[in-house]
Amino acid sequence: MKKILALILTLIIPFAFAVAGCVDYNDPLQPDDRPGTDVPLPPGGEDNPPEEDDGKFTVQLVQNNKPFQLDGYTLNAQWRGDDGTFYTAPFNNDGYAEIEGLDGDYQVTLSTLPDGYTYETNKYRSTNDDKKIKIKIEVITPNPDKDGSDLYNNVREIQSTGFYRVRLEGPHSQVCYQYVPRRAGDYSIQSLMDIRANEINPILDVYVGTVGWKPTLGNPSWIQNGGGAENTYTKNFKYDVRLSEDMVGNIYSFCIRTESINSSAFPIDIDFVIEYNGEYTGNVYVPPDEIHAEEEWRTMRDYDASLYDFRYAADLNGRKLDSDLYALNPEDGFYHEYDERTGTFGDILYVKINQDSAVLVTETGTGFMDGQVQIFAMRFYSLKNQQNYDFGAFIGEYAAHVNRDGVYAVTEELRDFLQSYSVSQRLFNDGNGWAETAAGYLSAEEDQWLFNCGVYRRR
Repeated sequence: MKKILALILTLIIPFAFAVAGCVDYNDPLQPDDRPGTDVPLPPGGEDNPPEEDDGKFTVQLVQNNKPFQLDGYTLNAQWRGDDGTFYTAPFNNDGYAEIEGLDGDYQVTLSTLPDGYTYETNKYRSTNDDKKIKIKIEVITPNPDKDGSDLYNNVREIQSTGFYRVRLEGPHSQVCYQYVPRRAGDYSIQSLMDIRANEINPILDVYVGTVGWKPTLGNPSWIQNGGGAENTYTKNFKYDVRLSEDMVGNIYSFCIRTESINSSAFPIDIDFVIEYNGEYTGNVYVPPDEIHAEEEWRTMRDYDASLYDFRYAADLNGRKLDSDLYALNPEDGFYHEYDERTGTFGDILYVKINQDSAVLVTETGTGFMDGQVQIFAMRFYSLKNQQNYDFGAFIGEYAAHVNRDGVYAVTEELRDFLQSYSVSQRLFNDGNGWAETAAGYLSAEEDQWLFNCGVYRRR
């Protein structure tokens, strides 16, 4: 009954990068953003006949909505089919390339780019129904004059949103930046690594602080490992943050590093983009109706402390987490202990929300409600629904209904949240995760959501 996750994306919970010898960022192509779609009417008011399909697949390079001039730079367009077929065609000096004889769906990339430019290698596709595309070329903002070796004296201070490139010299290298948003709104930071090689995995360590204080290097507020374009190994990070007016002035420091299965690939360049995505709209969270019917969204019952103890799932199973021992009961929408042999449900499974646990230890003792854990109303990336949720609003709603032990019964979305949190924070990491070293827990990939869970046992 275990559900093995085929692809793991990370939690986020909220600011939100990519590697490639020359990797780049682009906005999605709009359907009408192609040559020939804005055709004027001829004299007499009659429409021009539709342009015949000449069968050619074309790529046009644009910058600021104008043709990108190559000025003699040699560059090829590349069409790669899902079956491994590969075709190329040269660009002319006006940034236009075409090829005949293709049939099917293709990922479109560039062989290279002049220094100082980037684009998003993972975004563009050509099909039989959409043969003519534009690739948007972006200018890379020069790095600040610091080496990025720490979060204070040598941090690279970014002054504006835009596209950046960082070089990592080896598999254990990291470079640190900081950005202070100037206005309220929704922001993201995203890596732009080409996922085809599938050998390098970019990771973002986020350190949220103020002018006078930041977390220590190596103890990030949040680890973002995923959320963007991905392959089986390479997962671009994408970190989102919703910034209200009273949060303007917070310092968002971040360090970029990698995991790799090919140490010979270094040094590598990782391109990333910081974007402003719109005005701040508030921390809105609406529990899904199918889980939180009105009669089920209630304050958890208090157990008589003289009769019952809260026992962690790991403690009940020799320090090992095993999700086969629990199942979702459709009658109440909560996870229960479960006997696979008889198909019967037992006691309700709970999760610590606003109190510390054996794994989640904070200075305030408030668990997920601690300010450093919440990261100023960041979001978490739902592995199941593959979308971002506002963390502060999400977990705050549950915290409002816990019992005196700070627990709430585990719902399906809480299970998804806990799995996303554990994966993104690498609580289990080949024996080196915090849950493994500090609490002595053991877990398979699909069972780690149980790290903060337990049941009530009568003494």
